[in-house]
Amino acid sequence: MENTIKNLMSSNIVSVTSDQTVQEAAALMEQNDIGAIPVIENGQLRGIVTDRDITLRATAKNQQGNCPIGQCMSDQIVSADASMDVHEAAQMMAQNQIRRLPVTENGQAVGMLSIGDLAQQNIYRNEAGDALSNISIPKANQANARAQGQAQAQQMQQGQQAQQAQSQQAQQAQQAQQGQMNQQNQSMNNSQKNPGMQ
Repeated sequence: MENTIKNLMSSNIVSVTSDQTVQEAAALMEQNDIGAIPVIENGQLRGIVTDRDITLRATAKNQQGNCPIGQCMSDQIVSADASMDVHEAAQMMAQNQIRRLPVTENGQAVGMLSIGDLAQQNIYRNEAGDALSNISIPKANQANARAQGQAQAQQMQQGQQAQQAQSQQAQQAQQAQQGQMNQQNQSMNNSQKNPGMQ
């Protein structure tokens, strides 16, 4: 399939193991100008460590640079199979509020897909934009935005129902008027046919 993420992902992935240090991970991020590194053990994806993980789970907690990555990595990882459709992958990134998606094939880590990879292809720019806008909205605000959207949809539906009711009333009034006109016409016809009865 042409539109699978295998065709867009970066296959030259930089990885670390869980027993390497936070300092090593940070150095690799700087050298490769990346913000996330998959944690791989024997080819299997075990987690991911991001610059944010290092900041919040190591630096903010006063951990030293020799702290093992296993202590600050995210092990609840969202990953995608290399055969996944690009649109599905973009939706997955938006729903989970992630900018980088580890890619696996037969259980082995084979690449990384980023929002940047999507944005470089004209055909997927909308998906990248949608994913990024969802990522940029905090989850609490997303719930509010969803609720507002549902309320607006409900208002529109109520407005349409009111319009339909008005339309039905107008139609009924028109039918009643038509009925009265028909009765008047019939009365006139009858009186013209029977002039002696007046």
